[in-house]
Amino acid sequence: MQVWVRVSRCVCGLVDRCRSGRCSHRRRRSWNDDPPSPYYFWRLPSVSWRWRGPSPWGSWGEGYPLECGQVCTDTNLNVFPNGDGTESACVDIFTYAISSTGRSRVISDESGCNLAGTLTVGTDLSVTLASTDVGLFTCGRRSCSPSRTVSVSASDSPTSPVVTTTTKSTTTVGGCTYRTSTEEQDADVAGTLTIDSSTLDETGFVIVVSQRSTVHCH
Repeated sequence: MQVWVRVSRCVCGLVDRCRSGRCSHRRRRSWNDDPPSPYYFWRLPSVSWRWRGPSPWGSWGEGYPLECGQVCTDTNLNVFPNGDGTESACVDIFTYAISSTGRSRVISDESGCNLAGTLTVGTDLSVTLASTDVGLFTCGRRSCSPSRTVSVSASDSPTSPVVTTTTKSTTTVGGCTYRTSTEEQDADVAGTLTIDSSTLDETGFVIVVSQRSTVHCH
């Protein structure tokens, strides 16, 4: 059995210098709108997403007078199989600012991976990740440097019906016939993500894949 888990939380707040009467109330494109090109290769929950490449609000790192706007932090946890019976846990903490004119800039981006702690998956696709220490790095244009080590854990329950897809294939090579049956189960989940002493409500997605193979040779 192989398991993929992704959970995310995005938190935004007004900057301290945002004063009454100085903010534009015109609606800007929301980070919850449907993205044309997701950063991750599987389906993202609508709670957070970000662009790779030029930003529609301005170039990453572009400076501007941040007199009024928002500062947001995306916190993402991904757990995926390594192919040897173990899993890896990757954490990304991405903080960015959006000005009153809609321009954006990166404040910080920390990420890192480590072997995951015990990953428990229930028959209903509820999932729990035991506390896992992950070393985070910040990267510039030429190099990366360690920033800190965080302890991460998560507990989630399904919020949608479990969708099960089964595929079967038969392949004959020489005098041998190989039969493979693959079952994939998918579900949306919601729960809590804990990083050090901070606990966040989050949403995400779970994929569980089971495969059986037989071979018969004449």
